[in-house]
Amino acid sequence: MDSVPGDEDLPIIDHIIELRSRLIVVVLALCIVTAITYPLSGMLIQVIWKGLLPEGTQMMVYAPLELIITKFTFSLMVALAFCVPIIMYEILAFAGTGLYPGERGFLLNILPTSILLFLAGAGVAYFAIIPVIFKYTILHSGDLAMAGLSLRTTLSVVGTLVLGLGLVFQFPMLVITAIKIGVLERKQLKNNRLIVYGALVTFAIFVAPDATGVSQLIVFAVFILLFEFSLVAARYV
Repeated sequence: MDSVPGDEDLPIIDHIIELRSRLIVVVLALCIVTAITYPLSGMLIQVIWKGLLPEGTQMMVYAPLELIITKFTFSLMVALAFCVPIIMYEILAFAGTGLYPGERGFLLNILPTSILLFLAGAGVAYFAIIPVIFKYTILHSGDLAMAGLSLRTTLSVVGTLVLGLGLVFQFPMLVITAIKIGVLERKQLKNNRLIVYGALVTFAIFVAPDATGVSQLIVFAVFILLFEFSLVAARYV
């Protein structure tokens, strides 16, 4: 095989040293953003709580350090979200020298779209799915008990769904990449739509556990739109 232009055959120790230096940059960025976010975390948590849960739902803590741990975890999640561009840059800078110009161009083209899709998925989770899950669940229990939720558990559910839907929205990028490198064929996916839809229904049930079924329908509809978008986009990439 022809060597990649600009690629150098370096000892493994040099690659490890470079990887360590890039990891240090990422960790420092995470620490700085976490430190900046932590003093503001209480206010941000209040905004999320009031925005997602029905009025009157009490915020509960069940351990002496639960509030501190929750605020730190929340700050770290915010830092991860803000540092995604830095993380992606360091990954590309580390692996980019081993890629052909066409491969680097393809990755550079899909990365902005990938970030936008992640933000779109996080937005769908935050504004459409999470309010449905919490509000319907709490309203159903209102006749039997006062609504009070663990702060740590509630934010864990919110973070999991936001991150999960953000990753789910990477589905078009995975399909397009698989078609681009020849792992899948666009015609094959079109001819097996029913099988793909059945798999997406099953996945939607596990991604959005909701007794009302509303959030599963939203997730499934999103999956269908993403799948069809992938097929259309694959024609032009």
